[in-house]
Formats: sequence, structure tokens, C-alpha cells
Amino acid sequence: MATVSMTALPAAAQDRLFAILPQSFVNNAQSRSVLIEVDTRPGSIGQIRRQVSLPDQDKPSGVVVVDHGRYLVWAEGAATRVNFYDAVANRSGGVYPQVGLDARILAGDPRRPRVFMASEAGITIVDGASGEVRAVTPWAPATVSVGAFSSALNRLFVANRGAGPPRVDVIDVEQGVVERSMVLGTQFIADIAVDRSGTRLFVASDVTTPGSRLGLDVYAVDTGALLGHADVPGRQQFTREGILQLDESRGRVLIKSVANEIGQLQVTAYDLQTVAPLGTVAGAWLDALAGAFPMQWLQGPRSLAYVLTGVYSPFTGCGARFEARNPDTGAAVQALDVSRLWSGSPSGSVCAAQLALMSPPLAPTLTTSVHGSRVTLSWSGIDDATHYDLEAGSAPGLANLLTSAGHAGTSLNVDGVPPGTYYVRVRAINWVGRSLPSQEVQVVVP
Repeated sequence: MATVSMTALPAAAQDRLFAILPQSFVNNAQSRSVLIEVDTRPGSIGQIRRQVSLPDQDKPSGVVVVDHGRYLVWAEGAATRVNFYDAVANRSGGVYPQVGLDARILAGDPRRPRVFMASEAGITIVDGASGEVRAVTPWAPATVSVGAFSSALNRLFVANRGAGPPRVDVIDVEQGVVERSMVLGTQFIADIAVDRSGTRLFVASDVTTPGSRLGLDVYAVDTGALLGHADVPGRQQFTREGILQLDESRGRVLIKSVANEIGQLQVTAYDLQTVAPLGTVAGAWLDALAGAFPMQWLQGPRSLAYVLTGVYSPFTGCGARFEARNPDTGAAVQALDVSRLWSGSPSGSVCAAQLALMSPPLAPTLTTSVHGSRVTLSWSGIDDATHYDLEAGSAPGLANLLTSAGHAGTSLNVDGVPPGTYYVRVRAINWVGRSLPSQEVQVVVP
């Protein structure tokens, strides 16, 4: 098989785990807000790898990852500043003040440096590349709860609690119009997510009244038809932020909930296609005397899961408890070092810490066709991939015949391939690193 271009494959990538802690004590020295990177490398997991002081003490909210894993973005303050942090250069990527009173981030764009926000001014887009802050719709903030963005459709989905039954509005963000509305048969929408193909909308909802029993519903995006329902054990977290997470690499949906009145937090998994329950993958008994704050559970396509639970004690103030866990069983793998991450006061403190995880992309799906001596390779596009690398070998698992890097598209024609049997894979690349390989395809050229 002819070599298109030869290049060394990048080293296997590790997740990058960040935490934003307002008004913290780190290494026994009081600081303002800090951004820390927690080491995820084998042998060093849990250590503080990097620490960056942030400008003020306001509580961070809605931390998202945008632009192919390059930027962390979060909002803070009553007048709402939006902060972009360039995780490649490890420096500020821009601060945009006065987006709107009490604005909150609904979703980020995995392909571009922009976020979608709800504020007193309605729904706005903050573009980190151009600095533009553009209004999309004039809704009052009380009517909008949560949102999700689909790169495949270039549409923003927002849960709207205005007049009438709860609904999800589908917004064309370029034209600034509501394309259509999906009226849902539920009492209260707690969280939403859209799969990477843009075909299925997942809704975590209260099936009776807010703060009571949770349910999981799946709808067809194109028709609004209900495709499946499952009851969720327990009730909502103390916050509605980040209840629902799609784990598409493992074919499942994860929902966080509170199991009982004494504060056991849990993560329950459901099948991505059938919504059949797969069991509880994490449960954490918390010290009822010290008090409990919402649990954050983050995981990448091939990573450990990272768990943060805020705790408060009248003796030591607010703190954060980190754990690395097995994403399939929920078993604790490593307790992360947080002995230096206590604030000493309950106000604006580590109790409000936010986690963010930057991961390599999901693995693409590869298909091939052969026409004479031409081999056509096609693969699925991945939301946060900047480009794709191809590998071909003379035997399974080898890449001794071709390493073709830097493909922005999702197909490649290779002409003049000699007769023989080849084994081909493709990987997606982003700013964090490369994905696991696609399934290996055997290509036979007659």
C-alpha cells in the first residue's frame, strides 16, 4: 500500500483534569480563586500538576470544554464575566465582562471557542475568537433552565419552563430563531443531552414535582416521538447542574441522584439505545454530621472516572474530596490529594468547586471499499476532533505500511495499491491527544 505521508504517531494521551476553587487555601497560603490541574498520569495520579491564580473570588459556575479540547470556559460574578482559559498554552484566553446579570452557561461548542448563555438579556453567544457577544433570543432567564448543543445539527436545545407545559426549544443559532418546539410529557425538566449524531434527545425529569422522583426519557429529535422511558432510583441532587451525562464510548447514559434522606449520592447507568437499567456504578456514603454537597462525576471515552464531592465541617470549613474510580464498577482506584485544598470558611469556598475534564476524542468508525487498485477509506466524524490519522499494516495491529496524518476530512482515496491484504485503522486527534484506534478493517486488493 503506497505511503501517503510518513509521520511519527503522537504518544498515547492522558486525560487532563482541572478544578476551579474559589477563595482557597492551597499549600497553606491563602489565595484568591485558583485553577489547578490534577495529575492523571500513572504513578502520579492525584498530585497537583499546575496551579494558576485567578483574578477574583466569585463563585465559578458552568465549566465547559470547547474548541476541540483547547479552552476551559466558566462564568462568575453577579454581572457575569466569562473566562476562557487556553489549556494548550496554559494561560488566559480572554475575559468577557458584563455578559448579563446572573448569566449562566447552557452549553459549549466542541468545535469552536464559543459558549451559549442565558441571562436577563435572553440567550446570548459569547465567541472567544472574535470577542463578539451576540443576542440570540429575548427570553426572560426564569424560563430557561438547562441546555445542550449539537455540533452535528448546529442547533442549541434549551429546556424552557415558560407558559404552558415544559418544552425543549430547538434554536438555529446562526439565524437566532426558534426552529421548533418539543412539548414533553413531564412535570419538570432537570437536565438534557443530545447524542453526537443529533438524532436522540435525552431528558432527566421529575416525574411528579421538583425535587422528587427522577425519570429518564429519550425522544427522536426529528419527530419528537418518545422512544423510551426509565425510572431513576432516588431523587434529584441538591443542584440541577450536570445530572445527565452521555457515555457513548460505553453505550450508556449516566444519571446522578440522591439515594436517600441521609445523603447517599449515586450514579446509575442505562443502556444508550434501549434505556434499560445497567445498575449503579457509584455510591458514596457521606458524613451526615459534616454535611454533603453535590457530587460531580466526569469521565472520558477511555479514562478513569473522576469524582468530586464538596464537604463542610464546622471545624475545618469547606473542602473537596476527590476520588478516581473505575468507570464500569464504581470501585475507588485512587484517592486524590486534597489535603491542601481546604478554604477554612463556608462562604465562597471549596464547597463550590467545579471540575472539568479534557479527554482525547472518541474512536471513529471505519468503512472501506475497493475498486480495482483504488482503496476508499471513510470514517465517522467526531465532534471534538481537529483531524484524523490513518494506519495500515501487513498484519493485524501493525502500522508498518502507512501512517498518514493530518486529514481534516472523513474520507481518503488511495490509488495504485498493489495486490495484497492490508489491515487498516483510523484515529481521531484533538488538542489533548489521539483516540483509541477504530475497529481494524481487513482490506483485500485483488
